[in-house]
Amino acid sequence: MAEAFGVYVHWPFCLAKCPYCDFNSHVRHEKPDEARYARAIAQELAYVKPRTQAREVTSIFFGGGTPSLMQPATVQSVLDEIARHWTISKDAEITLEANPTSVEAERFRGYRAAGVNRVSLGVQALDDASLKSLGRMHTAQEALAAVEVARENFPGFHST
Repeated sequence: MAEAFGVYVHWPFCLAKCPYCDFNSHVRHEKPDEARYARAIAQELAYVKPRTQAREVTSIFFGGGTPSLMQPATVQSVLDEIARHWTISKDAEITLEANPTSVEAERFRGYRAAGVNRVSLGVQALDDASLKSLGRMHTAQEALAAVEVARENFPGFHST
């Protein structure tokens, strides 16, 4: 069996820059060109492929930034490109990071249909004053509503 490995896909775009965030992320006033982004990821994957030998992907993580701002078709395109280069384990964990401000039921259904089977929802607090001091754009109620959308679309979702 080929040695297993994981793939991290970075989406560097956000609606707002959180004051505590040290990640490479950028606020865009216009929507990013998702097709161009997907082509750039495809080029990077093609570059990396010869350096990885025949390996099996057991984990794919879409992090950021706010990957839940991506359209499901972009996620599907990236997953298809990963599958073009490597075997993806049938029980691979495919995670997409989300912020409560970008959670939409239809988009989450699209991620699920694309192959995402796990969501990492960034709920830093359930107190509005704390959320405000953290620079978060959502309220505690909006965070709880996002948790419900995640539960409805990703079986086994649990909050910690």
